[in-house]
Amino acid sequence: MTNDLTVRHKLSKQAQTMLDKHKSDIRPGDTIVHVRDDWRAGWIYKVLQMMPKTVIVALWDEDHWVEHEDDSTYPITIEYGDLKDYVKYDGDPATLEDDVLATAKDPESALGSGVQMEASDETALALSQGKEPMLAAERALQASMNKALIARAIMEKKKDEISSIVGRFEEGLMKVRKVLHVAELYLGIDEQIAQIRDGAPAPANEPICIRQMILYMDEEYGDPTDGGLDWRSIDDFDAWTVKPENTQKVLPEQRGVVALQVRRHMKHCGENSAWAQDAEDRENSRTYLLIRNGEKLYRIWMQEHIHPRLFPRREELRDEIDGKERGYFDERDLRERVFCYKKYGVMLQGLIQRTDAFQPMAHEVDLFRPETCEGAVRFVRDDELLLPSGRLPWREWKEQINSKIGIGSRIVYAEGHLGYGRERGEEIRYRTGYSAGCPEPPGTGLYTVVPGVNGEEDSEHWRFIYNPGDHVWRRRDWHDDRPRLRSIGFHFLMDEVLNYDQMDLADIEFYIHCRTEREHYLDMLPLLYELRKQRLAEIEHEKGLVVMLSQKLDVAEQVVWDAIGWWKYKCRWKRSVASDDAKALRMIRKRIVSLKGHEK
Repeated sequence: MTNDLTVRHKLSKQAQTMLDKHKSDIRPGDTIVHVRDDWRAGWIYKVLQMMPKTVIVALWDEDHWVEHEDDSTYPITIEYGDLKDYVKYDGDPATLEDDVLATAKDPESALGSGVQMEASDETALALSQGKEPMLAAERALQASMNKALIARAIMEKKKDEISSIVGRFEEGLMKVRKVLHVAELYLGIDEQIAQIRDGAPAPANEPICIRQMILYMDEEYGDPTDGGLDWRSIDDFDAWTVKPENTQKVLPEQRGVVALQVRRHMKHCGENSAWAQDAEDRENSRTYLLIRNGEKLYRIWMQEHIHPRLFPRREELRDEIDGKERGYFDERDLRERVFCYKKYGVMLQGLIQRTDAFQPMAHEVDLFRPETCEGAVRFVRDDELLLPSGRLPWREWKEQINSKIGIGSRIVYAEGHLGYGRERGEEIRYRTGYSAGCPEPPGTGLYTVVPGVNGEEDSEHWRFIYNPGDHVWRRRDWHDDRPRLRSIGFHFLMDEVLNYDQMDLADIEFYIHCRTEREHYLDMLPLLYELRKQRLAEIEHEKGLVVMLSQKLDVAEQVVWDAIGWWKYKCRWKRSVASDDAKALRMIRKRIVSLKGHEK
């Protein structure tokens, strides 16, 4: 079926000029096919009118001509410069696709193989007699090529249509497979359940506490040896978890579930193989559920990678509730997130209904029916809690303690952890004016701040002193190098250090265990563990002094602790008791006696 079209054949001077400029033989009334290899390949148009600047056309839509854009009143137009992408077609557009499909069966017969012209004395002689034979050959070749271009464009169009259909089939298969996957999660087809601790279950009326946050074994276990825990040492984590004090850290509720991943970040496998590293990363990103029921502990391995949390935050899906306008990709991501959270719920429901891990229970629980969950299920929103009162986020705390750094302060320098390391320029570090021959930077450790080369007022270039342990060349004899004896200065930057004198054990413990902040300084955790050991050793060393002086001088232990703090920080150059035990004992004793006499 076709509809009647109004064709205005008369050309204006401007339109003729544009056609001549672009060397086009297309005229009003022609049927043309887009043959360029893009999204419009195979589209068929009828030229209706040639305006001074654009060409007005109608689009063939299966069985009729369309004259306007998307049901609007605006005509469909083509730019004169784009006419080179179109080829004239003299047949019926309704049968064009069928003709092309027939052509595809025997393209040589339908399109021809072209006129074969070879340069020779005979062809040169023929040209001397006139060029009409060659012009005829050119027209024949052009006609055959136009047919081939149209056939190719139509085949591209059909290919795109078939690809679209295949895409819909793939989408349908994906949906079916997602449903099958959810069913497998509910049935526990791929899960492995291991009981790692036995004992008495929780009372039947104890609620199931579902924790929101994903934990990471290597961070909870806290052993930085060999880059921290990985999938090969899961048994070590199990042995650590079953200890009651550690169970209380990971899953404090009497009946509950928490999701754990082996590692948050990759760990180099030690092989120069992308395949080996990929396999390592997959194993380290696996998720398992830890279920506690009174004294019983279960470890359940899942094929599912749970991310970023076990159930959504309060505000996370608010856009879906409010019905706000979203783009295609936002809409797709939101649908995927909603599906994942529902999938995790089905997985948990399967564990509740088909296993004994949570038994005994007072009544049946259905996570998708809120009335059955009241009093029986509690959702612990630990992934959206604020920091405890009086505690600062890591970056603010670091800036606060570092603002009190001065000459004589003890600082912890952590190469490659806190700042940009050697990328800042070695000549700046050593104030040499050039980078060649600079020694290795200092390792992670405790150092004391000294003035810059321009004096104490040069606070931007404060340094600490260290010996890199390298060899230096004698100036008079370049064939002789000797171990470096004198220490050298190293210019540090504030974002590379922590003020050791402003850190107490409570601070260190808090930031080691603060799950909401820990991702901002993961590479610092090994250093924090070492600082904790150093602080504990320092406190242990001081305990003997505290007990001895409190007994001899008959004062409270806190008085001695205060005097020790006075000794360590009263001077410009900070020091520990262990740096000079005899002097520390003498001056701390004198301080306490003086305070006692003052009180009298």
